[in-house]
Amino acid sequence: MAPGDVLVSYTDGITKAMDGEGEPFGVGRLRQVVAAHPDASPEQVVAAVEGAVSDFTGGAPQSDDIALFVFRRRSGLEV
Repeated sequence: MAPGDVLVSYTDGITKAMDGEGEPFGVGRLRQVVAAHPDASPEQVVAAVEGAVSDFTGGAPQSDDIALFVFRRRSGLEV
């Protein structure tokens, strides 16, 4: 990973979250949300994904586990 790169690790509960029509959130939407926040902190990216999934599902009950980890490499060896 180069400085500034982002690594997103998630369970399929995010990509398989369904809207009212039975359409899944999908990898494409997840990528769009992450790409829309190129300078955001990992915490901000997590919040953006959570919000996007919630908006997409429209409050439908969660049918699977949801886990999301976002890592951003900083430059140098900051402590």
